[in-house]
Amino acid sequence: MRNPLITVLLVLLAAWMAYPARAQENPKEYAILVVGDTKNDILTQREKEIFKALQDWRARAGLTRSDLPIISYHMDRSVEANYCQKQLKIKPADVLFVGIVEHKNNVAQKVRVRVHNVVNIDEASKKVMIGVLKLMGRDLAVITGDDASPSPAVTPTPLPSPTPPPRVRGISLLRVSTVDYDGNPRGNFTADDRGVYVNVYFRNDLPTEEQRHLLSVRCLDPGGRPYGRTMGGPFSIALGEKIDSVDMVRRSDPERHNGFLIKGNQIGSSPGTYVIVVEVDGQVLGRGQFELKNSP
Repeated sequence: MRNPLITVLLVLLAAWMAYPARAQENPKEYAILVVGDTKNDILTQREKEIFKALQDWRARAGLTRSDLPIISYHMDRSVEANYCQKQLKIKPADVLFVGIVEHKNNVAQKVRVRVHNVVNIDEASKKVMIGVLKLMGRDLAVITGDDASPSPAVTPTPLPSPTPPPRVRGISLLRVSTVDYDGNPRGNFTADDRGVYVNVYFRNDLPTEEQRHLLSVRCLDPGGRPYGRTMGGPFSIALGEKIDSVDMVRRSDPERHNGFLIKGNQIGSSPGTYVIVVEVDGQVLGRGQFELKNSP
């Protein structure tokens, strides 16, 4: 007759040996996380665009919605904003944000890949897809194009063909320029300068139609973080009206006759290249830049 103690020990040993196998059957689950702001019309439009791009890249990688779900949170919803800031360390200044998270029941648990202040939708989508494939231990060839013969089981979605520069119906961006406090065009500044202003110059492509648009002018510091406030606002073009930077600025920001004010006195102490992003109706039409150098 078998000793009861031996029987118990054998059962415990079998359970211990089976534990690693069970653990391996439950690998980490990953999801794409997008954080936006529904009260910002421009961010809402860009969130829709990045959702479409992420779905295209996910299909190209041979993944499905169940393999890699997309979770979205919004900074204008208090519960979601609080969770993002306290649990995920994502700040309001980071939006539009996209990344890869570990999740449980479609609730983000831990951020593994981060892309803050998304400007290039397709580039950011590709970056997070490469990140998740690395985390999953999958072949990157379907994303990077290193292998001309993808697995027969994968039918990648073809990438869109190169497109001309983005346009918004009725309006074209001619150029972006920066000026100093006195209105003199300059591309280099120091922290001692009284201010940095930006002018945007447009052309009215449909002078026989009345048009309404929404302008957004953002500045990013050398690290890609927001610098100063987002400027601009709604503006309209009357029948037969031509539009230039002075009219644009007076309508959108009447107090800044020199242009949109990026920074006033003590404009900054971090030297490097600052990028200006100009959007009309949620579409990036162009960029400008200026250099900030250490004071002599």
